[in-house]
Amino acid sequence: MEKFFMLLVDGTNSCRYKHLTLDEAVEEATELLHQPQNYGKGITILKSISYGKVETSPVKWGEIE
Repeated sequence: MEKFFMLLVDGTNSCRYKHLTLDEAVEEATELLHQPQNYGKGITILKSISYGKVETSPVKWGEIE
């Protein structure tokens, strides 16, 4: 699993797309902030730090590089 970034627009409760680089996330965030429906809102860029998957009990966690 590779690290990725996602965007969370103020007033929403979901993220849609994974960005493989911070630059890609910043580029999309900038575009979104200029859209009329987002005027006055902010965007948080989220970075993946861990990934969980149930293979057997208990859940195994690993670092994302």
